[in-house]
Amino acid sequence: MHSLLPLTVSLLANASTDVGAVRSTDDSGAVYAPLPEQPHAAVWGERIRVVCHMVLAITPEGTVQRSVASGCEGDFRRRAVETTRTWTFEPVLDSNGQPRSTRYAFDLTYRRLDRPVRDAAEQGPVAMALPALPSVLEWALDLELSCRTIVHVAASGEVDEVEVEGCGALLVSQIQSAMLSWRFDPITGDDGQPVASLYPVTVTFRSANLTDEALTVDVPGLLTIPLRPGPTADLPPPPAGVVHRDEPLPVGKRLSGSIPSIDKSLRAAIKQLGLGYARFHTIALLTVNKKGKVTDFVYLDGPPELEQLTRALCQQTRFDRGGLTVSEPVRFVYELPIRVEL
Repeated sequence: MHSLLPLTVSLLANASTDVGAVRSTDDSGAVYAPLPEQPHAAVWGERIRVVCHMVLAITPEGTVQRSVASGCEGDFRRRAVETTRTWTFEPVLDSNGQPRSTRYAFDLTYRRLDRPVRDAAEQGPVAMALPALPSVLEWALDLELSCRTIVHVAASGEVDEVEVEGCGALLVSQIQSAMLSWRFDPITGDDGQPVASLYPVTVTFRSANLTDEALTVDVPGLLTIPLRPGPTADLPPPPAGVVHRDEPLPVGKRLSGSIPSIDKSLRAAIKQLGLGYARFHTIALLTVNKKGKVTDFVYLDGPPELEQLTRALCQQTRFDRGGLTVSEPVRFVYELPIRVEL
């Protein structure tokens, strides 16, 4: 019911602020929810898809009391309203354990699927640009975001529309921008003439700490994009009187102190990805004196928005030199994961 192909109707994101009375599209509690029948081809005209913005008023017993559709008209609206009025749901209980009235807001999308689907390797794109990686994702940890995509290919092989579901607006815009430039070899119908077609793709952005794969198109319809793995450039030699260590010193204790606020643009980018939080790795080159205090800080890698926070946290850290046999200052590469909450 939520997939792009082969169904002609899909449920998209919930849009309401009345949290206490709203059913989530991730767990709507639907017991009986048939999809509307596809309208006759004659009513489509030149349209590829039609979206009905639906709001259902659901009784405490789980039946639909009222179905309202906006953004669509005619046979599309009639079928959406008539079909969703037959839906039934599991009751939602209030704090006293009593069934309550609820509301369910979602998008019901009709898709024109009279185009053949390209599902073989030789029918894939012959010219393709990869989606640009949003900078906020370059340093993300433990993150995997998958976007379900349908590329609408014209008879000429050019792309005339790209639909994307399952990920936030920031990734949607990057995917659409790249795929609109794709080109395909035309395919022909039974009469030997070129025909318009559909090419389904799942685009997955995956943190570098979750995979060692290079950027590849593994099989038709799957596009995997690992995120940035971190710096690989050689370090300059340490200054005179400083000993370089391949391993960081263990943390002794952290001192309290003021912490810089996180740049609002970073929080906004996380929100545009559809996430509630994100973890990032930041990497610094530290020099620590004989008391375990950081005396020199060089930001090697990480979101620019987190450099000042990383500096402050490192300077408030006292490192344990108990296992050292040298008294000189020591230098090492230090990685600090930082979790940013909205």
